[in-house]
Formats: sequence, C-alpha cells, structure tokens
Amino acid sequence: MKTLENIDTINIENNKNNEIENGIFAFKSNGKWGFVSCNDEIQIQFKFDDIWFLDDSVFVGEINKKHGLYDYKNNTIINSEYDMIFYHIYGNGLSYAKIGSYYAIINSKNEVVSKCKYTEMPIPSGEYITIQDTNKDFCMVNWETGETVIPYGYERLGDYAEGLVHARKNEKYGYLNTNNEVVIPFKFESAEEFSEGLAMVAVNKGYWKSALSGEYIPRRCYGFINKSGEFVIEPIFRADQSNGPGSGFKEGLAVMGAERE
Repeated sequence: MKTLENIDTINIENNKNNEIENGIFAFKSNGKWGFVSCNDEIQIQFKFDDIWFLDDSVFVGEINKKHGLYDYKNNTIINSEYDMIFYHIYGNGLSYAKIGSYYAIINSKNEVVSKCKYTEMPIPSGEYITIQDTNKDFCMVNWETGETVIPYGYERLGDYAEGLVHARKNEKYGYLNTNNEVVIPFKFESAEEFSEGLAMVAVNKGYWKSALSGEYIPRRCYGFINKSGEFVIEPIFRADQSNGPGSGFKEGLAVMGAERE
C-alpha cells in the first residue's frame, strides 16, 4: 500500500477536522483530497476536488464538479454524477440528489430509488412523501422503494397518518389509503390528518352576511369524524384550530372555537 513517503509532492494544505473515523485522516495533496491512516498509509487516493463529512461511515466527494457518496473503505456508494447530494436532511434516513432543478430520492440504504424528476424535497411522513408537480397536482411516494403509491391527479394531499391520507379532488376533501382507494368520499370543505382515531373536517351550513362587504359567505362549521366517515363530534364549531397548538386530538383533547353568530 502506498504511504505518504511515496508521495513526492505531498502538500498538506489542510487537515479537515483531524481524525475522521477509526484513525483515518483527510489530507489534501496537489489540490486533491484523499484519506490517510494513522500509519501514514493512503486509504483512499487523492482524487477528490472537495469532500464533505456526513457521519462516521460515509462522505460526499466531488469529482469534476459532480458529487457522489463514498465510504471510508474506498467503496463508491453513489457515483459522482450529481450537482448536489442532500444527505439525511430530515434526520430519518431520507436523502436527495439534485441535477439542475430536479431531485432524485435516496433511501435509508443509500440507494438512489428514483430519477431526478421532482421539483422539491418534501418532508417525509413516516415512509411516505407528498410531492407537488409543476402542474400543481400532488402524488405520494414511498421513499424507501421509490414507488408512487398515490398517483398525480389530486389538488392536494395531506400527510400519511393512521393509515389514511386526506386529499382534495374537484374542490372537495376525502380520504384515501396507500392503494389509492377512496375510503371516505370526497364531500368535505376541508380536512385534516387523523389523530387518536379522529379527523377534523368542515361542512357548509348555510350562509352568513359579511359585515365588511355585505356579501353572503358560506357558513363553514367544523367537527370530527371517525375512520368510517361518521361524525363523532358534530360540525357545530367555527374554529379551525389555527390559534391552537396544532390540528387534531392530543391526549384526548382538541382546541376548538364557538360557532359563528
């Protein structure tokens, strides 16, 4: 194995954060980064234009202005072909790779499971992410497999919660499962995620006259349904919990407001 003594033009310009992992150190020689052991053995050749340390097992390496993912045993995990890699950005194993304006999904095994075809990096909800396309439609993807479980075609999709996803179609809300089957019909004016077995929804009950404009506005009232779509708490409340600590029941209680006069 090559050692530092075999490198005639070694120039240690910087030692990034000293020891990286188990006696492995990062050094720069002739403008390229590589890794050296505590015995001065070259573990990974000096080939990277830049490096970013992620955790104790992998790092991002830049070659010819493209980013890839590597480990400290000199294995290439993801080839350097992306403009950027966003590693574990939400702290749960989900990563993204970017080319131009589009993102690919990287799962918790550091496998690229989709093409660079998404325009955003959504926050996951469990094993799923909700993605909006350029036509403003939404879909849901299993980010571990890259499989689209709910296809594009919905005006809005909520987060996955307690086995269901609230969705909007033709300006009405209902609930789907991850087989894209309608579990609760699209009949509500608004909807939220299930929490403790109940979900807040809204229906219109007549109209009220605006004191400012004089226009008649739908009188939207809120209540809670179960997973059969039946009202457990009748829609007699005005507030949508916007002033509360968050939607849904928490420890058996939910924040609501009085019905509009």
